[in-house]
Amino acid sequence: MTKIFRIRNAIKTYDWGSTDLIPAFLSEENTEKKNYAEIWMGAHPNDPSIAQFDKKKIPLNELIEDFPEDTIGTFCKQIFGNRLPYLFKILAVEHPLSLQAHPDKSQAVAGWRKENEAGIPLDEASRNYKDDNHKPEILCALTPFRALCGFRQPVEIRQLLDIFDSSDLTGLRETLNQKKEGEALTSFFSRFNGLSSEHKRSLLDFAANQAITLQTKDALNARIWRIVEQLATSQSADSAVIAPLFLNDIELAPGQAIYVPSGILHAYLSGMGVELMANSDNVLRGGLTKKHIDMKELLAVLRFEPYKPPILKPSLSNLTGLCYFDIPAAEFRLFELNTLGENERHPLPPSTPSIIIIIEGAFDACCDSDPPISIKKGESVFISASATNPYISGKGLAYIASVPS
Repeated sequence: MTKIFRIRNAIKTYDWGSTDLIPAFLSEENTEKKNYAEIWMGAHPNDPSIAQFDKKKIPLNELIEDFPEDTIGTFCKQIFGNRLPYLFKILAVEHPLSLQAHPDKSQAVAGWRKENEAGIPLDEASRNYKDDNHKPEILCALTPFRALCGFRQPVEIRQLLDIFDSSDLTGLRETLNQKKEGEALTSFFSRFNGLSSEHKRSLLDFAANQAITLQTKDALNARIWRIVEQLATSQSADSAVIAPLFLNDIELAPGQAIYVPSGILHAYLSGMGVELMANSDNVLRGGLTKKHIDMKELLAVLRFEPYKPPILKPSLSNLTGLCYFDIPAAEFRLFELNTLGENERHPLPPSTPSIIIIIEGAFDACCDSDPPISIKKGESVFISASATNPYISGKGLAYIASVPS
């Protein structure tokens, strides 16, 4: 059986996507000017990659179900069942994504069961749970990338609220005076989302003007006010435009990454990146979107604690030339290969299913039993766990998704 497969991946179009970033990456024209937002690489049943297998084309999830020992291996099968435990993506963010968080495993199982029993179709707009899995994720920047992630310390939020000085938020500052940070953040966020429709509309109008003024008056926090202005003028603007006052603003340079555990409120604002997560599409939204918002469910999954994600850089692995990001996820590990040398052999993670995406340059993906598969920028392959001595050779930049052994 073939051990390495070229894969063709689904492209997702969402309002927040870019008309040019992904087409340029794939060397394709976007004549219809669609908002290409994500490339999905993996075996999620909602949009699996298509593997070229024995001169046939077969969805990767079906290939894994038919040949689990060959494709994902005994270790993966025993722990995760007959499915690839991760989902690999390329993101292109032109406009801010929704304010969102993802459930943990037990919450996902319970939510999935509840909505199935209620008879809510999977494609129903009000559906929260598309599967029964959690969705911790790592985002690695390919271009300068901006995000909001994790609650600030209550004292920081109070200070920013004072500077913002909105009458619509009168009373919210006092909720942050509680001694226990978790209780303070819970009270603040619940009260904020309980504002009347009139106050929310007024807050949105105020934010658009005040953010411009404060960029000059408050130079120390000018970056925060620029983000508020960006959100206030975005296509999905709502009262959550003040999210930069209570969430940490993050700037990533290419090659830097953040890890987002389950239950952490976040929003990606701009840039292009590689994203790797547990194999799930569960999203609970809280604003900056025209899609379904279930605030009760979001409040149930959020972790009300200060969390500022550390900016991660890859560390050398025990595989020559490969670096990896040290994160606690059980389902996935992200490797980076950035090489200037041509035709050098770089061993790949053995005995585990891997997906390689080429960001720049050209490589050959190889193993002892198969002829090399040549892949260039925008192309990807799946390497089975049963591949013997898998390696990659070539020149450029590649990212590799794998499962920790």
